[in-house]
Amino acid sequence: MKKLLSVCSIFLFFSCQNENKSPAELNPKDSISSHIDTPKTEENITNNQRILTEIPSNLIIIATGTEPGWILNIYSNKYEFIGNYGKDTLYGERTFEAEQIPIYFTSSDLSFKIEKKHCLAISGDTLELSVEVKHKGNTYKGCGKILK
Repeated sequence: MKKLLSVCSIFLFFSCQNENKSPAELNPKDSISSHIDTPKTEENITNNQRILTEIPSNLIIIATGTEPGWILNIYSNKYEFIGNYGKDTLYGERTFEAEQIPIYFTSSDLSFKIEKKHCLAISGDTLELSVEVKHKGNTYKGCGKILK
Protein backbone atom coordinates (compact mmCIF):
# COMPACT_ATOMS: atom_id res chain seq x y z
CA MET A 1 0.00 0.00 0.00
CA LYS A 2 2.90 2.36 0.80
CA LYS A 3 4.33 1.63 -2.64
CA LEU A 4 1.03 2.58 -4.30
CA LEU A 5 0.82 5.82 -2.32
CA SER A 6 4.42 6.67 -3.25
CA VAL A 7 3.72 6.12 -6.93
CA CYS A 8 0.56 8.25 -6.75
CA SER A 9 2.45 11.03 -4.94
CA ILE A 10 5.17 11.06 -7.59
CA PHE A 11 2.55 11.13 -10.34
CA LEU A 12 0.75 14.07 -8.72
CA PHE A 13 4.03 15.93 -8.24
CA PHE A 14 4.94 15.65 -11.90
CA SER A 15 1.36 16.46 -12.97
CA CYS A 16 1.53 19.72 -11.03
CA GLN A 17 4.87 20.57 -12.66
CA ASN A 18 3.27 20.43 -16.11
CA GLU A 19 0.29 22.67 -15.26
CA ASN A 20 2.33 25.86 -15.78
CA LYS A 21 3.60 24.83 -19.23
CA SER A 22 1.84 25.63 -22.46
CA PRO A 23 0.79 22.69 -24.66
CA ALA A 24 3.70 23.48 -27.00
CA GLU A 25 6.21 23.11 -24.13
CA LEU A 26 4.92 19.72 -23.00
CA ASN A 27 6.72 16.62 -24.16
CA PRO A 28 4.16 14.14 -25.61
CA LYS A 29 5.49 11.56 -23.15
CA ASP A 30 4.58 13.84 -20.22
CA SER A 31 0.86 13.62 -20.86
CA ILE A 32 -1.66 11.09 -22.10
CA SER A 33 -4.17 13.72 -23.17
CA SER A 34 -4.49 14.96 -26.74
CA HIS A 35 -3.69 18.53 -27.75
CA ILE A 36 -6.55 20.87 -26.95
CA ASP A 37 -7.37 21.54 -30.61
CA THR A 38 -7.22 17.86 -31.67
CA PRO A 39 -10.60 16.13 -31.57
CA LYS A 40 -10.48 12.69 -29.97
CA THR A 41 -11.22 10.10 -32.57
CA GLU A 42 -10.82 6.34 -32.59
CA GLU A 43 -7.56 6.77 -34.54
CA ASN A 44 -5.79 9.09 -32.07
CA ILE A 45 -6.83 7.51 -28.77
CA THR A 46 -4.21 5.07 -27.48
CA ASN A 47 -5.12 1.64 -26.11
CA ASN A 48 -4.42 2.78 -22.55
CA GLN A 49 -6.74 5.79 -22.88
CA ARG A 50 -9.45 3.62 -24.45
CA ILE A 51 -9.32 1.24 -21.50
CA LEU A 52 -9.72 4.10 -19.05
CA THR A 53 -12.48 5.98 -20.85
CA GLU A 54 -14.84 3.50 -22.50
CA ILE A 55 -16.06 -0.08 -22.23
CA PRO A 56 -16.60 -1.74 -25.61
CA SER A 57 -19.98 -3.38 -26.04
CA ASN A 58 -18.40 -6.73 -26.99
CA LEU A 59 -16.21 -6.96 -23.84
CA ILE A 60 -17.26 -10.00 -21.80
CA ILE A 61 -14.60 -10.34 -19.07
CA ILE A 62 -12.01 -7.91 -17.76
CA ALA A 63 -9.21 -8.87 -15.38
CA THR A 64 -6.38 -6.80 -13.91
CA GLY A 65 -3.40 -7.17 -11.66
CA THR A 66 -0.40 -5.25 -10.39
CA GLU A 67 3.36 -5.43 -10.06
CA PRO A 68 3.77 -5.08 -12.95
CA GLY A 69 0.40 -3.78 -14.04
CA TRP A 70 -1.54 -5.89 -16.54
CA ILE A 71 -4.98 -6.22 -18.09
CA LEU A 72 -6.66 -9.21 -19.72
CA ASN A 73 -9.74 -8.44 -21.81
CA ILE A 74 -11.95 -11.21 -23.20
CA TYR A 75 -14.15 -10.00 -26.05
CA SER A 76 -16.88 -11.80 -27.98
CA ASN A 77 -14.38 -12.65 -30.74
CA LYS A 78 -10.85 -12.20 -29.32
CA TYR A 79 -8.66 -11.83 -26.25
CA GLU A 80 -6.23 -9.02 -25.48
CA PHE A 81 -3.40 -9.02 -22.93
CA ILE A 82 -1.67 -5.77 -22.03
CA GLY A 83 1.21 -6.51 -19.69
CA ASN A 84 4.14 -4.87 -18.01
CA TYR A 85 2.36 -1.50 -17.77
CA GLY A 86 1.56 -1.50 -21.50
CA LYS A 87 4.96 -2.60 -22.82
CA ASP A 88 3.68 -6.04 -23.87
CA THR A 89 0.47 -6.36 -25.88
CA LEU A 90 -0.89 -9.58 -27.34
CA TYR A 91 -4.08 -10.21 -29.29
CA GLY A 92 -5.55 -13.47 -30.40
CA GLU A 93 -8.68 -15.04 -31.73
CA ARG A 94 -10.91 -16.37 -28.98
CA THR A 95 -11.06 -20.15 -29.40
CA PHE A 96 -12.73 -20.90 -26.08
CA GLU A 97 -16.15 -20.41 -24.52
CA ALA A 98 -15.98 -17.24 -22.43
CA GLU A 99 -19.37 -17.94 -20.89
CA GLN A 100 -18.26 -21.28 -19.38
CA ILE A 101 -15.99 -20.75 -16.41
CA PRO A 102 -13.42 -22.05 -15.54
CA ILE A 103 -11.46 -21.05 -18.63
CA TYR A 104 -8.08 -22.62 -19.35
CA PHE A 105 -6.29 -21.17 -22.37
CA THR A 106 -2.80 -21.87 -23.70
CA SER A 107 -0.99 -20.53 -26.78
CA SER A 108 2.69 -20.30 -27.66
CA ASP A 109 2.97 -16.79 -26.16
CA LEU A 110 0.39 -16.70 -23.40
CA SER A 111 -1.65 -18.87 -21.10
CA PHE A 112 -4.31 -17.95 -18.59
CA LYS A 113 -6.65 -19.54 -16.11
CA ILE A 114 -9.90 -17.87 -15.06
CA GLU A 115 -11.79 -19.44 -12.16
CA LYS A 116 -14.97 -18.47 -10.37
CA LYS A 117 -13.46 -17.72 -6.95
CA HIS A 118 -13.87 -14.60 -4.86
CA CYS A 119 -10.80 -12.43 -5.25
CA LEU A 120 -9.75 -9.36 -3.27
CA ALA A 121 -8.63 -6.64 -5.71
CA ILE A 122 -6.07 -3.98 -4.82
CA SER A 123 -8.97 -1.49 -4.70
CA GLY A 124 -10.41 -3.44 -1.77
CA ASP A 125 -13.36 -4.71 -3.80
CA THR A 126 -14.19 -8.39 -3.84
CA LEU A 127 -14.50 -9.56 -7.44
CA GLU A 128 -16.03 -12.81 -8.69
CA LEU A 129 -13.08 -14.17 -10.70
CA SER A 130 -9.57 -15.24 -9.83
CA VAL A 131 -7.17 -14.94 -12.77
CA GLU A 132 -3.67 -16.24 -13.38
CA VAL A 133 -1.74 -15.26 -16.53
CA LYS A 134 1.59 -16.69 -17.70
CA HIS A 135 3.66 -14.69 -20.19
CA LYS A 136 7.39 -14.64 -20.98
CA GLY A 137 8.17 -16.97 -18.08
CA ASN A 138 6.34 -14.79 -15.55
CA THR A 139 3.16 -15.58 -13.64
CA TYR A 140 0.73 -12.76 -12.90
CA LYS A 141 -2.20 -13.08 -10.51
CA GLY A 142 -5.19 -10.81 -10.27
CA CYS A 143 -8.94 -10.46 -10.20
CA GLY A 144 -11.64 -10.10 -12.79
CA LYS A 145 -15.31 -9.68 -13.39
CA ILE A 146 -17.90 -10.72 -15.90
CA LEU A 147 -19.47 -7.76 -17.68
CA LYS A 148 -22.17 -9.66 -19.59
